[in-house]
Amino acid sequence: NYYWEFGDGVGTSTAVSPSYEYTNLYDENLFVDLFVYNQAGCVDSMRQRIQVVADVIYYVPNAFTPDGNQFNDVFQPVFTSGFDPFEYELQIYNRWGELIFVSKNSDIGWDGTYQNYDAQEGTYIWKINFKEAFTDKRYSINGHVTLIR
Repeated sequence: NYYWEFGDGVGTSTAVSPSYEYTNLYDENLFVDLFVYNQAGCVDSMRQRIQVVADVIYYVPNAFTPDGNQFNDVFQPVFTSGFDPFEYELQIYNRWGELIFVSKNSDIGWDGTYQNYDAQEGTYIWKINFKEAFTDKRYSINGHVTLIR
């Protein structure tokens, strides 16, 4: 007889060679346990660590309205999973290529100001550098955002 525990506190199986799908896991280390019982009552077990690695999922808006109404006041990429927050940088450039904003904290976005003044309405270039959570794979993506007042 076989008894599997899949390490998420939910899944078990008595199949010889089961298949199991994990849900709602992000960047976790789990232990899968197998217990085998024979007819004489002898038991053996095995434990294997597996690493569940979430895909890099993010969204970058293409416009924002920093007008103080509490809605859409900050330009900020939204990362759902798979990135290393300690290896993150957001840069904003104006149309002349001047760097006007930098954030190394994924929780802090651009509020539409430059040197303590409201930046002009228009299109700005963004660049985001980040790393995957459990690998050394690095990303450098860029695009544009429209500031609307």
